[in-house]
Amino acid sequence: MELARYVLRVSVFGGMDGLMRIVNILRRGKVRYRNLKAEFDGTKVEIRICLEGVNDEVRWIASKLERLPETYVVKVEPTPEELREVEAATTPG
Repeated sequence: MELARYVLRVSVFGGMDGLMRIVNILRRGKVRYRNLKAEFDGTKVEIRICLEGVNDEVRWIASKLERLPETYVVKVEPTPEELREVEAATTPG
């Protein structure tokens, strides 16, 4: 199983309650967390989570987050370092 780094971006409403629901799901994931940043804008919370783990586990977390009724958006992206490695591996030459 190959570990990769990802950035998970989540937008939820509900302020602190929404953030705590997100954290409760994150606790169940079998990944390593590198960084978590939450910005509150009225009743909406923008959360950015840097994590490292197996793709299937990261997708599992994203799927659980998408099912929450207070979730607006869930985006999973490889970190810029991971993107550079993929590009280097797939670029001929």
